[in-house]
Amino acid sequence: MASMTDRDGLVTLFRSARGASWRKRENWDTDAALSTWFGVEVNFEGRVVRLDLLNNDLQGAIPAQLGALNKLTVLDLYFNQLSGPIPSELGHLSALKALYLTNNELSGPIPPALGKLAALQDLHLYGNQLSGPIPPALGKLAALRSLYLQGNQLSGPIPPELGNLAALQQLDLGGNALSGEIPALLGQLRDLQVLSLHSNKLTGPILSELGHLSALKKLYLSFNQLSGPIPPALGKLAALQELYLYENQLSGPISEELGKLTALQRLYLHSNYLSGLIPPELGKLGALKRLNLSINKLDVFPRLVAEGFAARNVTVGTENNPWKEPPAEVMNKGMAHAAVFLRDLDDYGRAWSNRLKVVLVGLGEAGKTSIATRLEDRLGSSCPKPEERTVGVEIRDIKLGPGPTNEGSGPNVELDVSLWDFAGQRAYYDTHQMFLTPGALFVLVVDMFTYTEGQSREDALEQWLEILQARVPGSVVLLVGTHTDLFAENAAECTRRTDRFKKDVEEIMTRLRCECDSAKDRVETELGEGHTTDLKGNPRYQPLRVVLKEELLALDLTSSDGQDIDLLQQRLEHLAYNGYDGYSFPSVRSVVPEPYLPAIATLEAVRRGADLRGSGRTREAVAQRLGEGDPKKRRSFVRFSEAVSLFTKQKGSMFSRVSNLFRRAGEPRRIFLAAVKSHEAHGAILLTGVDGGGGSQEQHNTGIGAAASAADLIIHVNPSRFADLVRRVVDVRLVDPRQQAKVEEAMEACTSVRPMLLTLTDQHKRFVKAGEVSKDYLKFLWLRDMDLGEASQEAPPLEMSEADVEVMVGSLLDVRFMYRVRDGQHAFVPDRYVVASCLPNKAGLNVDPGKILELKMGSAIYSQKLKLVGAHAVPPGLVPRLLAWCGRGEGRIKACWKRGVCFAFKNHLVLLYEVRAIDGTSWIECHARGNVSDDDSARTALKDIGDQVHELINDHKYGFPGLGLVRSGESEETVISSDSDHKALLERIVDVLRDQMNVKFMMDRSMRQDVAFLRWPIPRLVCVLPAPESRAKPLEEKDRSFEQWSATLRNWCVDGKRTGKGFATRKLRVFFLCPYDRSLAECGPGGQGYEVTELLGWAKKAMPFAEVGRALASIALRVCIGLAIPEVDFEATLGTVAGGALSKFAEESLNSGIESVASIAGERLDGGRAEGLPQGAGAHGAQQGWPSPVQGFTYETLKEVIKSFEVDGMRGRSPFPSFDAKMHLVDRGGRGEEWAWVRTKNIDQFAGA
Repeated sequence: MASMTDRDGLVTLFRSARGASWRKRENWDTDAALSTWFGVEVNFEGRVVRLDLLNNDLQGAIPAQLGALNKLTVLDLYFNQLSGPIPSELGHLSALKALYLTNNELSGPIPPALGKLAALQDLHLYGNQLSGPIPPALGKLAALRSLYLQGNQLSGPIPPELGNLAALQQLDLGGNALSGEIPALLGQLRDLQVLSLHSNKLTGPILSELGHLSALKKLYLSFNQLSGPIPPALGKLAALQELYLYENQLSGPISEELGKLTALQRLYLHSNYLSGLIPPELGKLGALKRLNLSINKLDVFPRLVAEGFAARNVTVGTENNPWKEPPAEVMNKGMAHAAVFLRDLDDYGRAWSNRLKVVLVGLGEAGKTSIATRLEDRLGSSCPKPEERTVGVEIRDIKLGPGPTNEGSGPNVELDVSLWDFAGQRAYYDTHQMFLTPGALFVLVVDMFTYTEGQSREDALEQWLEILQARVPGSVVLLVGTHTDLFAENAAECTRRTDRFKKDVEEIMTRLRCECDSAKDRVETELGEGHTTDLKGNPRYQPLRVVLKEELLALDLTSSDGQDIDLLQQRLEHLAYNGYDGYSFPSVRSVVPEPYLPAIATLEAVRRGADLRGSGRTREAVAQRLGEGDPKKRRSFVRFSEAVSLFTKQKGSMFSRVSNLFRRAGEPRRIFLAAVKSHEAHGAILLTGVDGGGGSQEQHNTGIGAAASAADLIIHVNPSRFADLVRRVVDVRLVDPRQQAKVEEAMEACTSVRPMLLTLTDQHKRFVKAGEVSKDYLKFLWLRDMDLGEASQEAPPLEMSEADVEVMVGSLLDVRFMYRVRDGQHAFVPDRYVVASCLPNKAGLNVDPGKILELKMGSAIYSQKLKLVGAHAVPPGLVPRLLAWCGRGEGRIKACWKRGVCFAFKNHLVLLYEVRAIDGTSWIECHARGNVSDDDSARTALKDIGDQVHELINDHKYGFPGLGLVRSGESEETVISSDSDHKALLERIVDVLRDQMNVKFMMDRSMRQDVAFLRWPIPRLVCVLPAPESRAKPLEEKDRSFEQWSATLRNWCVDGKRTGKGFATRKLRVFFLCPYDRSLAECGPGGQGYEVTELLGWAKKAMPFAEVGRALASIALRVCIGLAIPEVDFEATLGTVAGGALSKFAEESLNSGIESVASIAGERLDGGRAEGLPQGAGAHGAQQGWPSPVQGFTYETLKEVIKSFEVDGMRGRSPFPSFDAKMHLVDRGGRGEEWAWVRTKNIDQFAGA
């Protein structure tokens, strides 16, 4: 080494590090003077003193020969691709002051020889793959000022010897796997300004010795496993600006000594176990800009601290703490709200509120109402009576026990529970979303007797967990199983079913947790390294807290002793008072200003028809007066101004210090509004504006569902009645063709609407066709229930004045349940509204996407796909609210249907629709028409639409906080510069919209006819029949009935057996069937089916697709059970191997146990069974004449053969298959789950079945 020159060492580096591929390499490996080589600096003796090759694409190993450059003071190889170990020979660079090997791919241990570099001031090795322990020898580097080892794979303890680096100013060991405790000797580093030990595996306490670091400005200890209290000694760090202690296991109170850190700007304490009171001293931190306290066990926030932070606009994170004073919903609104709330506590006194909203969800007939009834029978209050309640969403008042008495838990009073029972019908899913509120306890009820048998895992379990995850992430969900008593003596089957249920729960929750983590990781990646955003505390990334207790999965609702209901009651009480998995219910045992209670009592008095004046000041007296309410005076809503007036009339009649309110101007109104909003946050009431659809766009963009002022507020004190009004509008029976006669009879029988009968009849037709309503039509719907007969006790008539109707219409507009109709000049049409959830499944009779988008040569389409992170599919309610937003805009709507809209937006026509894939996933696609010369405008329009979807998701009242938005393919451009571009674009749009529009799509006749056909799935219901005689009449409608064609087929089979003739020599026809009535669909030439000469010819036609022939043969075989076909017949056509396979296939079909009439068939495009479709008599539909599904290989091969018939036999007629003329793809219920090809004449009946 001693004989090697500087030139030799550099040449070795050049050749070892692939110098030929360096970005800059001037004069390297030449005879030129070293001073002219790129990145080389020499002294007056010509010795190399500095080598700067940062970011120069060096690759390979660092050669040991660099150790010969003994005059080198700076070695900078930062940001290259160097790999392998750090050579120990670098320890010979005795003059070295700075060694920068950052952001390479170096591996292996840190050489202890580096401890010999006595002159070294900066050692930067971060961003590599170095492993092993930190050498204690580094503690000998007396001149060292900065040591950066972060972002490696170093392990073992932190060497105490580092405490000897007296000159050290910056020490960063973060992002490794270091373990053990923080060495106390680090407290000796009096010049240290930055200490970063984050993201390791450090344990033990934070040592008080760190309080000796008098020069320290930044202390980063986050993402470790440190435990114990925050040491008061940290309060001595007078120069400290940033203190990051989050993501540890710290416990106890926050030290008041931190209030002495006058220079502190950022204090992050989130994700620990800190508890108790926020020390008032923190309010004195005048330099503080950001404070994060999320995910701890803190419960009291002092008024002075809140007022100080609010005055200085300090950003404070407070989520996921069991706040009691003030409660969580106040803390989540920010410091200004918290300061006012705390001031009210001091001014008016403290009162304890003990309330909880419990929501029962699940499919219909799962037992939710039985549970609610039995809980009410045991625990209920006197109001309201069952016969006075609505259906759809029922609310019952019950009381749970007072719970355990703890210090600071307030008086030992019972828990007032508002028990919400949600109807399980799919028609109400869109509108139920507004009543799923944070802070509630959700109970998911599942019928265990039908689980996985009559009801799928997706319907009974998965969809509910996904809806709750989207709407109320992080909430507590209690799982309850019912109807296990129906298993009778079959205990083994009951156990099997519950075990499967528990396994499904774990699988679903594992997926939801992974989706939350993935979403959080994606955002962290976007934020970059070093961010301090508390994503863990963000509710969006918190999975549901699912409570699964074995004893509650077999809840017996039939037992007379009520033991199972007792178990459920005990579990509800335990969860209410103890929370679950770190979550506590904010409305349980919460502290509120004393006037809140009379304010809430005022609302209850309106709901119950009671008068509280003169009721006395005790809780008991008020409760008694509420129980004496007059049913005839009960109201479902009240205007804010009237409610305030009622509140002020209670002066001196309720609580001791409330009278102080009335001495200050405007104070009763302010305190009442605060109490009302707190009550709404707990989900007990609903607030809306008086008009949500007639104002300017700017007004509505300021907040969804927010009134312009408190005077505009409508307080719905009985949300179940509001939900009932919604239910009466969205009832699917209104549009059922079989119910239209009853609708007309109801109109004629209703004396109050008889004078305007003709007008209502016309409005009803518009509602059926386009979801359009008027005030008169709504009033008719609200007058009597959807039984369309006389009002019953269970659903009494709603006597509503014109003013009441006006208020309800404004409220429905405000929550985006509907929107106003515009005329040709884009002005609102008086008294005409569209209910987005009631729009038809398809747009128009014959819609041409090219015309509605006004496509022409030279125009362009800009597209983007909006996917929701954290959701398998677009949640119910989002698309209708998005459609309502479109309707509230300034532009016109050209076409609108339940899952999409074409509308004018910012001088562009926009086509927006939901896409539902066969696997159940869905997303939103947007296309904006523009032109190439003005692409920025179209892209801006798409961005604004994406922003609106983001706003809808994040709406604080009706949004989906568990979801995130990803804009994939943003502003993808398609330019129409030729006829082929035009056709290709329309073809792509039609391909997606075929199930949403009755598409009229004109294509050039010269285009290959099989193009369009290949894009569509074919029907799965198949029937094989004998061909008619040569002179037979074409099939008439009566011949297409199931009874007629099944009799023909049966006779044919019997005749074949009697005569001994097989069907291999007979002419056959293939028909598709309609799933509604199993009638023969119009397909093939003239709608008379696809005719084949004989089975062997049929199979031969499909050659060389021998597999296709076997599949089709199996169809016929399974239809004509019992008819044998000699194997030689197949061998002659398909060959020995194929014939043998076919014979085996046939034998399996013949032995399959199917008797009578049978066929390969199915209802859903994915091959699954559509729930609720009519079945044959008896328990086994296939054995009684109802087809079984075509799926898998059989279906794919059937598609190929049908295509060959269509393309070969019908060329020149249409780009679509023949069955497309009289059959349509129908989505029963508009949910994308029950698709079927249905004959045109049966569409309405099928949709309403």
